[in-house]
Amino acid sequence: MNHLTKTAGFFLLGLAAQGAGAYNYITCSDGTPMFANDGTPTFNYSNNLFQSEIDDFNTAFSRLEAFSAANLTGLDVDDSSYSSGNDENEIYYNSSVGTADCSYWFFDSPTCDVTEVDIRLGDEPWYSGGEDSTHMPYGSAGRSVLGVAVHEGGHCVGLAHENDEYN
Repeated sequence: MNHLTKTAGFFLLGLAAQGAGAYNYITCSDGTPMFANDGTPTFNYSNNLFQSEIDDFNTAFSRLEAFSAANLTGLDVDDSSYSSGNDENEIYYNSSVGTADCSYWFFDSPTCDVTEVDIRLGDEPWYSGGEDSTHMPYGSAGRSVLGVAVHEGGHCVGLAHENDEYN
């Protein structure tokens, strides 16, 4: 089994983003697009999230579903055993992460079978509570939970970065 975070492991494990359109897919080493849990992951929420942050994740998942074939679901579970590599999809704070990431656990060969995806939020000042928190200027001292949830949720269903714009 391999472990991959979108910030550190794409090229180390032979994964790369492919495509020339407005978006890229994360691919396995054989070039097959990786779709975490077939694009339908269900996440447990950790006990270190506030309700406003959980609400922002639910809003983000609805937006991803409205504009893609993804179907992300959050369970309102007070998960206290969150960690990478435990075969559960989870969302939690982790001080060892930079800003945020989607961390994958998968079998790369021969099937590219994703067994776990976690969204981990790092040590940032985080802002939650809806639309007003999404319009902070780039480079400000803080991040929008809603904006980051859309971004990382996309990675967790196999989308890479856009080709030509900051996203």
